[in-house]
Amino acid sequence: DLKNPEAKDIMIKLLKWADVICNNFRPGIMDKLGYSYEFCSSINPKIIYASNSGFGEDGEWSGKPAFDGVAQAFTGVLTQAGYGPSSRPQPVDFAFSDEIGASNFAFSIVNALYAREKNGKGQKILTS
Repeated sequence: DLKNPEAKDIMIKLLKWADVICNNFRPGIMDKLGYSYEFCSSINPKIIYASNSGFGEDGEWSGKPAFDGVAQAFTGVLTQAGYGPSSRPQPVDFAFSDEIGASNFAFSIVNALYAREKNGKGQKILTS
């Protein structure tokens, strides 16, 4: 329970030490837990605050959960893997969208770390 005072003390110690904080929650959850970008960067201005969500930070779908099958459907992968719109949709056999999303998330974090090395500043990055 991150709202527990003892857990909060541990999190603050970790934030002072950490290079990156990552979350894969729906938008707003970290804020509700008390760990917004503003709070985390006030503890450690060099922190890279990385958030990954299914449908982005705002907009009509932002609060909806997502997983690989949803991403395959929304991106058209099901149609393409099924040989086009006149064929039955076919999912890719492995967690294709999850792997692409994780790669983009990791690469964004690496870029933010590189930028911090150059300018000394942390930042918030958002991927979906």
